[in-house]
Amino acid sequence: MITMDSSLIPPTSLISSYYNSANIVPSQNSQLVDEFGQCGGLQYEGPRTCKQGLVCFKRSKYYSQCIGKEVAAIAAIPIQYIALGGRCGAGKDARSPFLCAVGTYCFIQNENYGECRTSCPLNWFCQKQTLPEWAPCGGETYIGLTKCKEGLQCYSHSKWYSECRSECPEGWKC
Repeated sequence: MITMDSSLIPPTSLISSYYNSANIVPSQNSQLVDEFGQCGGLQYEGPRTCKQGLVCFKRSKYYSQCIGKEVAAIAAIPIQYIALGGRCGAGKDARSPFLCAVGTYCFIQNENYGECRTSCPLNWFCQKQTLPEWAPCGGETYIGLTKCKEGLQCYSHSKWYSECRSECPEGWKC
């Protein structure tokens, strides 16, 4: 069962308008795919229709996955990057949808302050920024963070796609 903080769920208008975007893969087969199952991707020949309440969300040109509508709307929000020296990952910024720019990491000074830097200053809590549950964390053409938050692991679905999960879904490489 997926639980999400209701403040992270976008308004219905955003969810509705999202379905007109390029991330929803049209259905072309009558066999139904379970939640988190593959439903598309380059050279994918399996079923493409998700079970009721799910949409086929394009993660990359190589991999599309059946997920809930609300999760798809959140996943569709483009990642924004924080420049060197910008605030990140602590206090009011802790649930920010932003990631530190490539080559920098979010280092935490205290519970109210974190900053994107290339190295951790002395006397700071020196843990690098991690990915939340359901976030992509690897794959052959993937560029980005690869370390999942504590309690999560980066599980591989295929050579094209890996995701931070609390447990390995059936059929994934565990």
